[in-house]
Amino acid sequence: MLVLERLKQYHESGSIVVMHDFSIDRIIKLESKTQLIDSLSEKANAGGSIIREGVTTTDVKGGNAVNLAYSLAKLGLNIILFTVADPVGSAILFSVFSKLKDKVNLVIKPGVHGLTTALEFLDETRNRVNVMLHDADDNADFGPDRINSIQELEILQKAKAVAVVNWATNSKGPQLTDHVFRNSPKALRFIDPADIKKREQEFLNSLKSISEITNVLSINETNLQKSKKPDITIRILKWCSNLTNIHLFNFFIRRFKERYINQNTSPFNQ
Repeated sequence: MLVLERLKQYHESGSIVVMHDFSIDRIIKLESKTQLIDSLSEKANAGGSIIREGVTTTDVKGGNAVNLAYSLAKLGLNIILFTVADPVGSAILFSVFSKLKDKVNLVIKPGVHGLTTALEFLDETRNRVNVMLHDADDNADFGPDRINSIQELEILQKAKAVAVVNWATNSKGPQLTDHVFRNSPKALRFIDPADIKKREQEFLNSLKSISEITNVLSINETNLQKSKKPDITIRILKWCSNLTNIHLFNFFIRRFKERYINQNTSPFNQ
């Protein structure tokens, strides 16, 4: 409830700073995985061609930071979004946020935004799944140097909340988080690392270094279950559960603590 209660306080005063990722997502809907494989094989064997049958596509805005900023602005909160994009991406962002321009201040750094191609189809059990091909581009290189002007540091100083999301995509995630958290003394500091399966130990080390200035850690069930090193993930949660200033934000986290941390067992071994 901490986050929701604090957000209510920001409805009329103060800004929430969100960073950093933005991508353009193309969703390709297919009938099934078998259809995709068969069509690829057929066209490849023929020397290449176009697959037209059973394919529909949709382009949407993407990126954890962009989606979070948009959702919070729809709730009536004042948002400052730091992200990166080329001229085409910038035009898309301004168009997407045009109806919320009184609530959102876009700070777009020059560079190349991410591109995602999502293949959506029904699996063997008729459940819809997404397999995404992602090029993070400059989202993977977003460091403290991108938020370091006098005006930008003043934004952090005055911020009521700061949210760093998709830490795992950013090779400079540890440096960025440390920089913005230490320069936002009045803010509620929120971090959502996303899929850390290749960087569990690095994230644990980074979190330890900013523990005293972190208020909310958000990790979801899917990312935990995809972990290649669940013992490290459990150590992260156990360690955070002993810190009074860090709130584990997510229903699953509370359930995880009750079922596994308190019982000293791992769900990954069951």
